[in-house]
Amino acid sequence: MRILGLDPALTQTGYAILDGDHYVDGGVIETTPHHNMSHRLFMIYEKLHSVMEKWIPQAVAIEHVFVNNNYESSLKLSMARGVIMVVPKIFHVDVFEYTPTHVKKAIVGKGRADKTQIRAFLPHIVQNMPNNLNLNISDAVAIALCHHHLQMYSQP
Repeated sequence: MRILGLDPALTQTGYAILDGDHYVDGGVIETTPHHNMSHRLFMIYEKLHSVMEKWIPQAVAIEHVFVNNNYESSLKLSMARGVIMVVPKIFHVDVFEYTPTHVKKAIVGKGRADKTQIRAFLPHIVQNMPNNLNLNISDAVAIALCHHHLQMYSQP
């Protein structure tokens, strides 16, 4: 199963394509604060749309984020997540959400692992994965792999 993993953010959204436990591709969708919000959201939409067209995943896994103390940052992240969650539905692809703790437990066995620990662990369990990927990309790989594991082990 081809899975698109997404680590949502307004400035740098990481994405990764996995075929099962094989790394296929990854990247970062970047926006800059000097653009207005509608332009930034449209940039995310366009890039994610082209990733979906190119790789045609069967599922999209996204990190579920919690509201933090900074209301403005949470609101902006929520807007980016909204765009990120709508694009797959244009392609009739289901979106699955996983909490950061769930992803960390699925990958390293404990829910308090940090981003660098996850990135260091992934090449041992994901085939063809380059070492020292951008942390946003490695998070997206972890999210996609979490979904793959749940699908693989939850089917009869």
